[in-house]
Amino acid sequence: MLHLTWFFRIIRDVAVYGWKNRSFGLAAMILVLLGIGLIIGAAAVSAPWIYTLF
Repeated sequence: MLHLTWFFRIIRDVAVYGWKNRSFGLAAMILVLLGIGLIIGAAAVSAPWIYTLF
């Protein structure tokens, strides 16, 4: 639960940063890169399970 709280706090901080500094593109790019990192992390964790199915 603590990790989800941290994750949502990071997203909120990046969004507030983009709003206050009028750099919406930078804030959006940081969020996209964070999402890509989460997808890569999930793929790395689930890869051994997928390999055993096939």
